[in-house]
Amino acid sequence: LVSEYMSTASTDNMLPKVCAQEKVFNCMFEGDNFEACGKVLVAGSQLGLHLPMSEEDFQQECSAESKRPDSAPSKPAPAAPAAEPAAPATPAESKVCPASENSVLSVVTDLSPKCFQQCPQLCGPIDSLVSEYMSSSSTDGMLPKVCGQQKVFNCMYDSDNFEACG
Repeated sequence: LVSEYMSTASTDNMLPKVCAQEKVFNCMFEGDNFEACGKVLVAGSQLGLHLPMSEEDFQQECSAESKRPDSAPSKPAPAAPAAEPAAPATPAESKVCPASENSVLSVVTDLSPKCFQQCPQLCGPIDSLVSEYMSSSSTDGMLPKVCGQQKVFNCMYDSDNFEACG
């Protein structure tokens, strides 16, 4: 699904595919999983994607999709507004990567703002890698760029930072 979205930048056809695997995706809302998965959902919402923020919202959307007579993959059901989660924190880049103008960087920094606070030198290189990926949807050629800045990326593996960055 992510590959399809990255290649088309379209959410058309996604809802039927997700709902066809509803049990797999329900995992996001189970037990302690929501703490981690909720961050991904909020990050997606910050990118302008409509994502359900509760198991109830998810089940309602899939139920509506399954009842549509024209639920062909090319015509997904209009998304109902999702309930807002607890107020998300201010996007991480405003705190930890203030020089970045890349709104997508928050998807990465919001996963662990503390890592970027402890290793602010990561902001520039990660910003460049995110921009490159968003323009090409390819990771080809990224490893040499990371390895070329090994000292910068080593910060994540320092014993004082590993818990926040690992």
